[in-house]
Amino acid sequence: MRNVLIDKGMLAGPDMAVGAGFTPDWPIAWMFVALTFGELLRSLPFAALTTLALADLPLAKLSAGTAPCRAGGQLRPALGIVLATPLAGIEPVFSRP
Repeated sequence: MRNVLIDKGMLAGPDMAVGAGFTPDWPIAWMFVALTFGELLRSLPFAALTTLALADLPLAKLSAGTAPCRAGGQLRPALGIVLATPLAGIEPVFSRP
């Protein structure tokens, strides 16, 4: 799992740079491929961290341990949406000429 986390960390910079370079001239299909690949890369560390979090639990407690781990995994994207929504409304204020 350590190798997955290290490799993903090395790919994070170029992955973000590609997304930052999107312009209206980019074909939609290329954007879709780039974003899909980036999301696949982002899901790998979550799977690796979940595996590490549950690795030390005894088999009898494994079922009870997955619920908090899954809840935490759902909290991250939900929090991102909650924080990004107000910022999306602020953007037009700053883009006025």
